[in-house]
Amino acid sequence: EGKERAIVATGIFAFTSNLVSLVIFIRMYIVLMLFSLWFLYYTCKYVFENKYRNLILCFIFSILSFLTHYYSFIFVFFVTTSVGFVLILDRKYLKMLVFSSVILIGVLCSFCIYPNMINTTIESTRGLSFIEMIFSEFMNNSLLFLREQAPLFYETMFGSLSLMVLFFVIFLIV
Repeated sequence: EGKERAIVATGIFAFTSNLVSLVIFIRMYIVLMLFSLWFLYYTCKYVFENKYRNLILCFIFSILSFLTHYYSFIFVFFVTTSVGFVLILDRKYLKMLVFSSVILIGVLCSFCIYPNMINTTIESTRGLSFIEMIFSEFMNNSLLFLREQAPLFYETMFGSLSLMVLFFVIFLIV
């Protein structure tokens, strides 16, 4: 039953407007999404199954996602932080320390493999404009920023989702 739900959820996700635009424009975002999803998958397996094979695969997919695009640093940071909080709440301090250390080593390895990534990340105009936007707009006037950006975010991420939910309901009925 879990596999069927995963296939249906993936099918619904495959037709969202954001994913379709990522596939239409030939960029590395779709590859980044693939490596990020594998990273997330093996992170969950490591947390629940506690096998070091899953930890090694987390390490490999974190490096691959770092080398694909610098946006992955943000994603992996939030996943690692969330996993850290969950493991601290479960009083699994050593497991949290091992996982965080492996991800940190992955960051360092990706910089060793491609040292120019530091310049690309820091000197990128998109990266700098994002940081400036966060500090100038969001920090100074966060409620106005959220009110203006929330509809755009919703339309970008979930614009076609309502149609997909309708197809999903019809699929369940049939």
